[in-house]
Amino acid sequence: MRPSFGFAAATVSIALAFASTSLAARANRWAADPDVNTGVSLSDAQRAPRCGAKMPALTVRSLGPVRPGQPLRDLEKSCPRLRYGWYWNEGSPTPVVLVRLGDSAVMIEFSDATDASTIHRITTDSPVRTVDGLGPGSRLSAMIKSWGKPTFGVGEHGLYMWFSTRPGLSFRVEVPDRWDSLAGRRVEQSGDATLLPGGTTVGEVLLVTA
Repeated sequence: MRPSFGFAAATVSIALAFASTSLAARANRWAADPDVNTGVSLSDAQRAPRCGAKMPALTVRSLGPVRPGQPLRDLEKSCPRLRYGWYWNEGSPTPVVLVRLGDSAVMIEFSDATDASTIHRITTDSPVRTVDGLGPGSRLSAMIKSWGKPTFGVGEHGLYMWFSTRPGLSFRVEVPDRWDSLAGRRVEQSGDATLLPGGTTVGEVLLVTA
């Protein structure tokens, strides 16, 4: 028995309506007004959905399956379950997703809050490692021994460093609680790692396009 024209038209209408609803839901991943969403931070990623069971490898181009410049749509295909939110970075709201790659808590920042957005920066303080065994929690002295002299810079959230031999990677330096901004500025201006206490380690790693 052939379905009637009316039944077929109704089926098509339902399918189109469902597709439109799905597209609208995707278009509204982030609230239009950042103030509508409670701001999120890297610590919130500890409770984010998991994508895969394997600890991701850290390279200058990627963190496991995630890389700077990757389209949002591609990430959503690889990791269908993500937590969307806004991160206030240097005083400006930035659209992000939170996810766990294995047991690694990861925050991924995007260029904008559109369907065509691409990954701008990837951050984690979980103990991911490069092929030579370095990453968050490593001693600064070990990184300098392997990668050479770093460059230092002071940001809103502390003292950071990066290496010309590892373009695309930067690390937050774990400075003593008693340090003030002037102490960080001295390290930044001099580039002298010996001004930091012995045994200094690094915290979160930030991965961007080199």
